[in-house]
Amino acid sequence: MKKIVLLFALLSIGSASASTTWIPIKRGKITIILPYIPKDKFSSPKNIRISDSSGGKTISWDDIKHASKYKIQVLNEKGIWVDVAITDKTFFELHSGYTGKNSEYFQVRVVACNYNTCTNTGTYSLGYSFRKKVVFIHTDLLGSPVAESYMEEQ
Repeated sequence: MKKIVLLFALLSIGSASASTTWIPIKRGKITIILPYIPKDKFSSPKNIRISDSSGGKTISWDDIKHASKYKIQVLNEKGIWVDVAITDKTFFELHSGYTGKNSEYFQVRVVACNYNTCTNTGTYSLGYSFRKKVVFIHTDLLGSPVAESYMEEQ
């Protein structure tokens, strides 16, 4: 039992990772350790930060108690959220294919997951933009919108 507890203690060291809460259940000489799966949904990740990195952008956020992993999604030009990765860290590097000038992705969001799944486990964070997008609305002589165009900056 001491070896198992020590192993889990060593695996949980580090502040930049999600931390599964483990529950030991002892029955006589047998001890089973199960992951804690909360009944309620996780709150949305807080303090999301986007910074430049050598390969693109690094997204980081505060850890959520009992979350085992996090799902990262990006928003494309059609308004569809696309799954990018599931990680046990509290940061993720979006490579330049997702963040470059020719990329169709421009927003990112994160949701906390339990040990088993990321489906319906929590509230997504707000969408955070990693590209500036300026929308121009073109009007006719009467002021009615007739077309949109946009310019992107990085």
